[in-house]
Amino acid sequence: MPPAPVEGDPAPIAPVATRYGPLLNADSIKEWKVKDCTARRILLTTIEPKLQTTLVGCKTAHQIWVRLNAQHNKCAANNKYVAQRAFMNYSYVQGITNILFKKAIRLSI
Repeated sequence: MPPAPVEGDPAPIAPVATRYGPLLNADSIKEWKVKDCTARRILLTTIEPKLQTTLVGCKTAHQIWVRLNAQHNKCAANNKYVAQRAFMNYSYVQGITNILFKKAIRLSI
């Protein structure tokens, strides 16, 4: 039984067979497998080992990409929230110039 597809996962090239003959698109399937294997190798060798363990169940490069994208988007949303909270906590201080304010912000980061 084939694994359940991941949402957004492009369908692999389905084998096309005649009733009593060989596969008609065997070359396309082989080419797709080689490209997928290359993409998985590139992704897995350039990801830090801690993240590699979260990708163990992924069977295709697209599944790896979808999972990484989901993880990254969660982090990006958290970072956006932290930046917005820091911005909202700034208050006006009388007598401070724009340049001094920018320096204070850089020092607080």
